[in-house]
Amino acid sequence: MKTFKQFITEGVKVTDSLVEKLRKKIRIDNGKKHIINGVMITFRDLKELPDLSDVIVDGDYDCSSNNLHTLKGSPKQVHGSFNCSWNKLTSLEGAPEFVNGIFYCNQNPLKSLEGAPEGIYSFKSDQFTHQDYLKYWENKILKRSIDPETNDLFGGMLDTI
Repeated sequence: MKTFKQFITEGVKVTDSLVEKLRKKIRIDNGKKHIINGVMITFRDLKELPDLSDVIVDGDYDCSSNNLHTLKGSPKQVHGSFNCSWNKLTSLEGAPEFVNGIFYCNQNPLKSLEGAPEGIYSFKSDQFTHQDYLKYWENKILKRSIDPETNDLFGGMLDTI
């Protein structure tokens, strides 16, 4: 049997058993996959997330305090808060499309908000403020509304927004 110190220092990798435990929590509702009561996979020294990219989590999703470099595999949506703090993320690529709660990403070496989900209640980070997040999405929506021909008229300057 492992000692407490071994358990804490060795952690648990994404194994078939972890994926199986999460998959057993999935319920189908109106043709969509849901996990009820949230997901907590913290302090496991995970280098990657189990693939829940086609799943909606009804509750909080917490993958903080791991060794993640990407959020690839995150749930499609989280109907609660999302916590990816204390990892090694440089961007938010792979984050859920939608988080109906607080999005925590403290203590990561983030270089940009690229990949940040749309429509969150509040954004918490030590590198970027909630105002930075709102400006990021305002600019992203503006870019979507400008057709490529208009951008060409401005010599591609609108790409820098």
